[in-house]
Amino acid sequence: MRRLVRDQKGATAIEYGLLIALIAIVLVVALPPLTHSLRSNMIRAREGMKGKVCASDPTAHGTQCH
Repeated sequence: MRRLVRDQKGATAIEYGLLIALIAIVLVVALPPLTHSLRSNMIRAREGMKGKVCASDPTAHGTQCH
């Protein structure tokens, strides 16, 4: 029984699992706004190379760059 109480191998694995879960949650929460911003910037760059200017968010439905 004492040996079982002192065994730390399982605790370390659980700590790593919790750390990975926390990182996954942070990524799930943080990535959608970042990808939206990146996509918007890429569209603005593409349209800018064509000589067009996007007045508002180019990813919004119905928005056109002139």
